[in-house]
Amino acid sequence: MFDPLRITAVPALAMVLLAGCGGATGPGDVRLSDPEKAVAEARRLIAEKKADVTRYPGWIAPDDLPASLRIPGILFGRVFVDHLNLVLARNSERQIGARIWAADARQPHNDRKTSYPDVMFFQYSNDLPSSPDNLE
Repeated sequence: MFDPLRITAVPALAMVLLAGCGGATGPGDVRLSDPEKAVAEARRLIAEKKADVTRYPGWIAPDDLPASLRIPGILFGRVFVDHLNLVLARNSERQIGARIWAADARQPHNDRKTSYPDVMFFQYSNDLPSSPDNLE
């Protein structure tokens, strides 16, 4: 028998579950009070990591990041040799947030633009192979 409640409830449940994993998070959720300073600070951290790959070995708590990088809702930051991730949503398989690339980064990526030059939006899933659409 046709049940219209069931047809509308399943997509609604899926949206609630995705929202809990950051599914409702998008480029508009990246808000910086001083984007130029944030990019400069991010690139400083990236340069430090590039000079010494043992530096910043894991997640960085928001309070340990420069103030300009503490975007609303940030869970943690992570520095790589060519980019910095500012994670806004996470579960065991997925991370979503802002990404700032080194000025000389050459890695192909399909990150989405935000309203700030040099600040991108990314989504990463450890269940998928690495690709320009899926970079940690």
